[in-house]
Amino acid sequence: MPESRSDSPSRVLYVTMAVLLIAAAAYFLFSYRSNRANKNQVANLYLTKANALMQHDKFDEAADALDKADLDNVQVQTEKFKAKIFTIAKQSDPLDRWLELEKLDEAEADCKRLLSVDPASAELTALLGIVYAHKDRPALAVETYKKASELKPGYSNVRNYWGYTLYQWRFPDSDSWRLEATKEFNEAKELDPTYAWPRINLAVLSALDGKFKDAISILSQTEEIAKDNETLYSLWGTCLLLWGEQLQGKDKLAAYEKFSEALDRFRIAEALNPNIAYRHLNNGNALADLGNVDGAISEYQKAIELEPDFIEAHQNIAGLLAKRQDTERKDLEGSLAHLTEAIRLTNRTIEQFNDRKTKTPDTHAQKILDQWIKDRVKDRTDSKDGVVKVTKMLQRKNSSGQKL
Repeated sequence: MPESRSDSPSRVLYVTMAVLLIAAAAYFLFSYRSNRANKNQVANLYLTKANALMQHDKFDEAADALDKADLDNVQVQTEKFKAKIFTIAKQSDPLDRWLELEKLDEAEADCKRLLSVDPASAELTALLGIVYAHKDRPALAVETYKKASELKPGYSNVRNYWGYTLYQWRFPDSDSWRLEATKEFNEAKELDPTYAWPRINLAVLSALDGKFKDAISILSQTEEIAKDNETLYSLWGTCLLLWGEQLQGKDKLAAYEKFSEALDRFRIAEALNPNIAYRHLNNGNALADLGNVDGAISEYQKAIELEPDFIEAHQNIAGLLAKRQDTERKDLEGSLAHLTEAIRLTNRTIEQFNDRKTKTPDTHAQKILDQWIKDRVKDRTDSKDGVVKVTKMLQRKNSSGQKL
């Protein structure tokens, strides 16, 4: 009997190889899917961690967490870019300070690259608007926010960014920016009742009008949904501080009560995040108003450690060192050093404002930059006057050899 084809060694070998190949393909397909699922799981874990960190303004740590995720994941890339933008925004707010312009150029390029892959992304479009706002293009920023809101009408974040840019730039003009910013913040709040930032920004607008009681009422209500937001407590403390300073001339006891309440709110903010330079500055101001000069100087020093180019902190510490009771020579020398640094930083800022003014085509931004230049020139004059005064004090100290 002739040998059956099905029983031939070659046939068996072919069938066996086919089975093995199918099994291998199935294994690799399963392995690929399993690995892909695991990578997505890992990416989601890092995304969750990064989002939690960003809620506390810990953008560098958020970026580090996202570095460990799958960078091929578009969402991870978007979140990493978001962390980068918010880091720049945090360093650049308010806009009338020194900005790292090169980082803003890089951020714009990164955002446009991601938008080329996902042009319908409302989030990326809104982030591009933030970049434009910091690149002295408020009109273009507003146009970009409008586009983002059209892409996603229910997107509350873009309304908050929109309102904040109007506030930053007093855009479109001094008569209407406040009403329009309030409208955008209220819209953001209505779109997402659990979104704390538009409420915080509404409190900022009330504080700007000197309506500190209204601002604190807004913050008190917001606390119910944002107990872990350090900016809320920092702003709350600042409102109490400013309210106290407003009362100081007519009711010292009431003013001191406000200063003490401000310190309580600053302590909560510090427990949530100790690395907020502005909180240290305002905490120092409250301590100075209460007569705690050493405590105030310590807070100003912490602010400078966090932001070495913090002009206001240099100016404030210089003033307190010069006015200290039983001023020592080293205090006067320290005051001079801080005043000299404040002048250097102010000169650098004025130079950048002039440079920024030549680069932006936005006429409104040019006018605002002009005003900021005038403000900084006045600050520089005050610092120079301080240098003259402290130098004379130091000369008298050197000639007398005694405490002043």
